[in-house]
Amino acid sequence: MIALMSKQSIRVQMYPETKRYLEQIALEYNCLYGNKPSISELLEQIRIGRLIVSKASVNLPNRLDSSTIGLRFEVPRYLNGTISVISKKIVEYQGDIIAVKLKSEDDLDILQILLFFPEKNNLGRLIAELESIHIKEVAHFNSNSELLSIASQFEFIGSRNRVNTLDNFLHKRMIFNLYCVMGLKIKIRNQVGLLAKITYQIAETRLLIHSISQNIGNNKHEDIIDLFLYLRPTEKFSIAKQIEKIDDLVKKLKRIEEVTEVQPLGVDSLD
Repeated sequence: MIALMSKQSIRVQMYPETKRYLEQIALEYNCLYGNKPSISELLEQIRIGRLIVSKASVNLPNRLDSSTIGLRFEVPRYLNGTISVISKKIVEYQGDIIAVKLKSEDDLDILQILLFFPEKNNLGRLIAELESIHIKEVAHFNSNSELLSIASQFEFIGSRNRVNTLDNFLHKRMIFNLYCVMGLKIKIRNQVGLLAKITYQIAETRLLIHSISQNIGNNKHEDIIDLFLYLRPTEKFSIAKQIEKIDDLVKKLKRIEEVTEVQPLGVDSLD
């Protein structure tokens, strides 16, 4: 005799934002009841091993969506107040920091931020503001002796000139090697050579690929490409100008016959 398991109705309490986020995951993985996302179906697919949701995904808050971008900064090590000033600038532009990672390398602190930023039109202005921050804006968080100590052992990227006076140090830019990561989700009709067409358009637009993956979509004839672009200032193009070039790239991609949809894709990792 085979014992059959029957479904039971179990009441679970959760925050509304948790429910919305789980429904977002259910929708992404096609766990539906009727045409609506089903949390119970999502949990069942996880239980039977047909679906694995990574730790990184489920730990992120529900604010993670297509408006999430990644920023990476390098600032002088041991300089107090850098995160405070950067965070304040982001808030002034209605940005919402949802994850932060800080690590040190030699005389640098490397700050990575996952940022909810729905107003993409203002992103270039925010980055320009961040790049214009000078060390004097955090001077009051540090003693003169601390500032002199940092200045005496720090070589600035670019000119590679050592600073000799406190005044010289205070007028240096606080942030350098600022990078931005933004994503696109591209739906395509599967065809040999299509990835080459897409990456050619990216190269022609002079944008760098941070990461790219291609997976099967909802049917065997559809593939989905998750593309993340790596924006960094160059001699010819600021990050703000490169953000504008993404719009040109989207237009070019949409003109490819086999591309059925191009939409923003939120960054979900600080690595």
